[in-house]
Amino acid sequence: MKTIPVRDLVKEIRDQKIHALEDELAKQLDDYGIKHEREYKLPKKAGVIKRNFVYDFFIAPELLIEVQGGTWAKTKGAHSSGTGIRRDCEKLIYATTLRYRQFSVTSDMVKKGEAINAILKFLGK
Repeated sequence: MKTIPVRDLVKEIRDQKIHALEDELAKQLDDYGIKHEREYKLPKKAGVIKRNFVYDFFIAPELLIEVQGGTWAKTKGAHSSGTGIRRDCEKLIYATTLRYRQFSVTSDMVKKGEAINAILKFLGK
């Protein structure tokens, strides 16, 4: 029987939790009739970037939402290392140059309804 490294199991569990948070926010958006797209890839500008930037949600015409699922994790995640923070900054800067607005929300903000309330306020609902 093949053994799976602990770090791979931890990553799989973390990914499942993050996906569940995204599902919860998607349900909240649906409950309020807010049309959205999941796993939204920013359009590439020729010669500006070489990689894809993907946001968890897009609400037309300009709002991008990133769910920060590992905020309270005791281990270092992809967004808390120096490299991860730099990637997040590059992503935010690029999105801003394309005139998008971005909300980053934490797991507790989704669970407590604070994320959907902020989105509703932004949309004037």
